[in-house]
Amino acid sequence: MTKTIQFCGDSFCADATPNSWTRILADLLNASIVGKGVKASAHEHVFNTYQPDVTYSVFCWTEANRLYIHDSDFALNEATARANKDGSKKLNAAHMYFNHLSHADYNYKRQSRELFWFDHEVLAKSKTKAIHVFCFKNTYNFITGYTFPKPIAEMYNYEHRFLDTFQGDPHDPKTVFKNHLTSEDNELFAYEVFDKFNNPLLFA
Repeated sequence: MTKTIQFCGDSFCADATPNSWTRILADLLNASIVGKGVKASAHEHVFNTYQPDVTYSVFCWTEANRLYIHDSDFALNEATARANKDGSKKLNAAHMYFNHLSHADYNYKRQSRELFWFDHEVLAKSKTKAIHVFCFKNTYNFITGYTFPKPIAEMYNYEHRFLDTFQGDPHDPKTVFKNHLTSEDNELFAYEVFDKFNNPLLFA
C-alpha cells in the first residue's frame, strides 16, 4: 500500500521543494505528499484541508490571533490589517476588528477550545499517525498523536519575514531559508519528526 503524508498548517510547512524539511521527511518515510500548508493561513485552514485517510499527518499550528477569512486561503493579523486598511472594505473591517474587538487572551483560549474539538471529534476517529508542532506558542496538548513541547520558532533559527529569502551565498546552508528555517535546521527538524514517527512508544 502506498504511504501518504500531509502537512497541515501555515508557512512553516508550505514549501515542499527539495531540501525542505517536508520533502526530506516524506522521503525518509517513503511517503507521497498529498497536502501542504498555506502561507499566512489561520488554524481554521487546517480543519478545512485535513484528510482523515492519510498515513502520516504533521500539523503546524499557527498563532491564535490570525483572523480567518472564510472565502480565502489567507488570514489577517493585526499588522497586515493595519498596513492594508485602505485596500478594501473587508481590510478596513479587519483593521477595526483588531483595534476594537480582538483580544489576545481570548484568542488563545478560543484556539485551545477548537483544537480540543478537533482532537476529540476528528483526529481520535482517524487512523492517521499525527504529530503536532506549534509555530509560536503552544496552546493545547493533544491526546491524539505526539505534541512537541516547544514551538518550532524556539527550537530552531527561525526566519521571521513573511517571504523566505536567499541571503548571501545560495549554496551556504546557513543562508538559505525554506519554511522559515535554514537548510541545516530543515534537515534537523525532518529527522526529529522522523524519529518521533518511528518511536514504538508513541506509535505502535
